[in-house]
Amino acid sequence: MKFFNLENFVTFQLYVCLIPGNAWGVTAQLVRSILPKEQIVDLQWETTYLEIEPKVYGQKTQPEVVLNGILSKRKEWTLIWSSDWSLTISKDEQPFALVVPIQNDITPVELQAIGPMGEVEIEKIYLHASEWKTVLEQLQKKPPLRSFPTTALGYSFIQYEEDGSINLTLHALTGRISYQYLVFPPHWDLALNVFATFTPSTAKFVGANLRFGYVIPWITEPWSFRLLGGIAYLNMIVAGDSFGYHSLVYPQIYPILSKVFKNGTSAYVYLKYVFAGPNTPLLNFKEREIAMGGGWIYPLSSGHPIVLSIDVADLRIHIRSEHHTFSTSLNLGYGW
Repeated sequence: MKFFNLENFVTFQLYVCLIPGNAWGVTAQLVRSILPKEQIVDLQWETTYLEIEPKVYGQKTQPEVVLNGILSKRKEWTLIWSSDWSLTISKDEQPFALVVPIQNDITPVELQAIGPMGEVEIEKIYLHASEWKTVLEQLQKKPPLRSFPTTALGYSFIQYEEDGSINLTLHALTGRISYQYLVFPPHWDLALNVFATFTPSTAKFVGANLRFGYVIPWITEPWSFRLLGGIAYLNMIVAGDSFGYHSLVYPQIYPILSKVFKNGTSAYVYLKYVFAGPNTPLLNFKEREIAMGGGWIYPLSSGHPIVLSIDVADLRIHIRSEHHTFSTSLNLGYGW
């Protein structure tokens, strides 16, 4: 568990939505190079006509096609498309699939097959899609998604210490609910999330975060950099209020760096600093929370993303006594 959960907010910063089916009947034609040196002889493509499917990444729309092929007689070879995609051939007939973005009337694709002795074979194909802009025009007529709810469940390991006299080690189940709204897309958004530990224990932790963020425009896709800030609410529920802290509100700031990969999955990392304590100066390492973490986002065929994230946080505050909490959390989330 961590007091200030970033996972849900970042999940929808990177939200990937699939639009099922090809409602416009737009296709691309696969044409192989006629040069023998630009063909892998034992590579076969499933079809030469491919449906162009639209994907929406946040506020960006991207027409794509899926290339399905089979590479034969190349066991222990490596098939390489880009720095983000490679495949080690483990079968006599190895199936594979490429998700290729369509960005022009003719999109070139080059594959390399590298053998165990350093042999190299090249396959060059061209995707002809003269009507690809039709997909974009239809998508642009649709209003963009602006609100994104999500839920998550996680395992949390918590170590809590107060004034050197109270020491707790907890294994907790933590639930989270988040909601994000794009106030001024694509650069400004608002997010709210709440969380609580459910596992019966001496102490329970409850919190909420309200954040407002800006997307830095000069960081270009597939990368994205966001600078966000807001307030954090912290509370401990303890029988008899014999220890802990109650109803604290602090400002927070954190940057998030993310990347969307060609196959539609996304990844992100973040670093966060919370200004804790009364009249706290900037970067006061005696009273603060420092958190860091990252996550991986996988879009399902339904358009709803699954998110796996890990978070580490260290909180130090002084309220009548010294409070120190160190927590590690592993979360699994689902976007609605």
